[in-house]
Amino acid sequence: MKLKNRFIRIAAAFAIVGIVALQIPARPSVSLAADGYRDTGGGLLTFKNAPTAVAAGVAIVALGRSVGSVGGTVKTGVGQQNIADITRDTDIFSDIASILTNSGLTENYRNSQLTVIWPTNDALKVALGETGLNNLKDPANTLAAATFIKSLTVSGTVDLGAAFASGQVLLDGNGNAVTLVQDPASKAVKYNTAEIVKTFVASNGKILQVNKMPVSNDL
Repeated sequence: MKLKNRFIRIAAAFAIVGIVALQIPARPSVSLAADGYRDTGGGLLTFKNAPTAVAAGVAIVALGRSVGSVGGTVKTGVGQQNIADITRDTDIFSDIASILTNSGLTENYRNSQLTVIWPTNDALKVALGETGLNNLKDPANTLAAATFIKSLTVSGTVDLGAAFASGQVLLDGNGNAVTLVQDPASKAVKYNTAEIVKTFVASNGKILQVNKMPVSNDL
């Protein structure tokens, strides 16, 4: 009789555990805490204010139902954002971002494979002055803004060093040849006299940052 009663108690205990597992809500993991469960580590869940841990197998089933189908948030950053969005989100390119918007070419810089040579805000102000800069942002000067942006653009993802070494002729977005010059000391390749100081890798090419306005045939 004692053995029979013990068997009944064990069977009842397993039945309760199974029922509890089915009651754990199939919602995102935050619902576990809201519904009275907490993670104690080591693959176990316990109920709040209760001393007994739920078996690891039950915990796995519960977590699989609650979070298995919930996707994580993918953080965007270098290499994942496109050229237009990196330009928009980078403070030192806020002026070139405004000119790009005014040019009407933003979608091209989101979807096309390009290499762009972006001057910083300071470089633009030194080269163009406030008046020249504001003119390129003026909606009345969309064509001039587009010509300006294209003068800083090469089709495809280009390695300037390799292009210089091979003697490749690069054309900007306006069809004019780009002058590549190698600094004899640093061996760095310059784009129309402007030295590249930083590279931003984008999902559709790259941005070459220059701290001096490139001298171009288009300007």
